[in-house]
Amino acid sequence: MSDLSGRTTIVVGASRGLGRGIATAFAEAGARVVAVSRTAAAFPESADGAGTIQPEVADAGDATVAGSLLDRYEPPRPPSASSRGTPRTRQSAPVWTLPSPRCCPGSRR
Repeated sequence: MSDLSGRTTIVVGASRGLGRGIATAFAEAGARVVAVSRTAAAFPESADGAGTIQPEVADAGDATVAGSLLDRYEPPRPPSASSRGTPRTRQSAPVWTLPSPRCCPGSRR
């Protein structure tokens, strides 16, 4: 995996299984990991001290949780000359793209 030093990642479902493995891998690659789960989970310290894992007990099924986590853990960006005087807005890309309704059975398009 690439060096993720200086990056912050948010991993949902990090208390066990695949989510726990992803959180651990990101931390081993040097990232600061926010490990979100509905139950408290203990994570071992990284052997090489590269990244850290910050457990966060929250229900990702709650629509307000994602925004709250991003607001609290998004690293500050330095002001640029082009955005002087305007409030910063979060730029994000979609995690997935839903298929076009034309391709689905029962579609009227």
